[in-house]
Amino acid sequence: DASANGWPERVALCVPRQQDDEARRLLEKECEIMATLCHPNIVGIHGIGEDEGTFFAVTELVEGETLHEMLRRRGPIPFEESLAIIRQVGEALDFAHAALAIHRDIKPANIMIRPDGAVKVLDFGLARLMAHSQYRAVTTVGTVAYMAPEQFEGRTGLNSDLWALGLTCYQLLTNVHPFPFADEGSLMRAILYEAPDLSPVEHGDFDPRLTGIFRK
Repeated sequence: DASANGWPERVALCVPRQQDDEARRLLEKECEIMATLCHPNIVGIHGIGEDEGTFFAVTELVEGETLHEMLRRRGPIPFEESLAIIRQVGEALDFAHAALAIHRDIKPANIMIRPDGAVKVLDFGLARLMAHSQYRAVTTVGTVAYMAPEQFEGRTGLNSDLWALGLTCYQLLTNVHPFPFADEGSLMRAILYEAPDLSPVEHGDFDPRLTGIFRK
């Protein structure tokens, strides 16, 4: 019962696949981090719950659709609308990075757009738990597609989030990924060793300065 714990009546649950003491310890640690990230563009954390031996994080419930769903429904998003979305995600990251908190999994599926246009970044603080090798059954292509080169080498920093934000911005404007490979191995090699395919921006009706920005 959410109300019995002082939580709102409607909440969202994040349930780790692995249910052991180490997973719970990591969940508690990450929820402590999330509790410090009080920002209008970051989904809030209410606490940790347990039901019949299964523990989970209890977070703010956000109505709307993810950027992934929006792109599938609408295709490329107009420049000004894309800019407004990316600006709000950037403000969330700037706030978190000032506290030395890294998301680690910025991608369209982790960005929610409310009906009023407000943006909420999902899974902030929980990404490390869900991506931890011990607690993830498989590595999805959707996650690999937004990983920065250093993440394949086991290093993650603030710039890793900015890399993923740049890829997300590119996809918002074009509805294509700059590394258009379907399998993990090809994606990884392309991100590590190849230049992104920026032809949709270079040949589209965009400000020429965008190409330089994306190349950075």
